[in-house]
Amino acid sequence: MSPYLLGKERIVELGAGPGLSREHLKDSKIEVTDIIPNKWIDAQVDATELPYSPDSIDVVICSHMIHHVATPSALIRRIGEVLKPGGVLLINETKASLLHRLLMSVMKNEGWSYDIEIFDESSKAKERNNPLEGNNAIADLLFNDHKKFISEFPEFSIEKDQFTETFLFLLSGGVGGEVFTIELPKSALKLFQKIDLILSHHLPSLFSLSRRIVLKKK
Repeated sequence: MSPYLLGKERIVELGAGPGLSREHLKDSKIEVTDIIPNKWIDAQVDATELPYSPDSIDVVICSHMIHHVATPSALIRRIGEVLKPGGVLLINETKASLLHRLLMSVMKNEGWSYDIEIFDESSKAKERNNPLEGNNAIADLLFNDHKKFISEFPEFSIEKDQFTETFLFLLSGGVGGEVFTIELPKSALKLFQKIDLILSHHLPSLFSLSRRIVLKKK
């Protein structure tokens, strides 16, 4: 994400969770927000009711949070309104691969469902409006068909859509870093990174656990 932040005046992260972006992204100006008023956030913001003026933000960051929103298409439409022309929406999201579905079945922390009308803003992507629950099929539903997405959101262009992460995600302890893992040397992590790139690129439906998307407002 860091290259997209260079020289930008206003950067807002929605649904920041544990608030790790400032540690990893090379820009201290990020406005870190979340619906949960944790002490490390800058503002409590409900992503379904963004309190920003039209054309006022250069970059919006949504890292592993869109699948927690009950109406993802409404969120993306609203982000399109508050972004400046040429502004970007940076998305990290879960990929409901076979491996991910097996992990969710074992851990029972979140779920997935393809049985929704993702572009119908009156259709709920999950049963309850609990911000800690998630539907991990959301990114697939939104972005697997690029032409369909652009027809629904003509204000955006898709600049990047990349499948990533298999072993690195597991070794990290998860998004919140709460799962036990073994700390490995950088040389080992680099090896796993190369393996991840191969698996995610060639067999994303089986192994990829994450997805990176860059949307640019025209």
